[in-house]
Amino acid sequence: VCNIEACEFEAHYSDLKKAGVKVFGVSEDTVSSHKKFATRFHLEYRLLSDVNREAERAFGVGRKLFGLLKDRVTFIFDKQGKLMHTIKSQLNGRRHVDEALSVLNIKTETH
Repeated sequence: VCNIEACEFEAHYSDLKKAGVKVFGVSEDTVSSHKKFATRFHLEYRLLSDVNREAERAFGVGRKLFGLLKDRVTFIFDKQGKLMHTIKSQLNGRRHVDEALSVLNIKTETH
């Protein structure tokens, strides 16, 4: 699911960027792991490492299955930094991108 979600955001990154949207992927993976992942999937947007899970706790991202499986969440903030919308879907990576584009009212060539 992670690969699908990352690649879907990358597929629409130019449309998001044109609309003034900044995209960041955050996980507890290491910086070196993120570099390899970004290179492998040709990602233009930044991946941030949260190895101490500080951002995860600050944003209230939950965990399931005895803490092994964390929620997959996309947060959309307005230009003033106010949270506008939250997308949660553990198993549907495409939903995050589709819903983000819809909420932000961004039309793309592929949608």
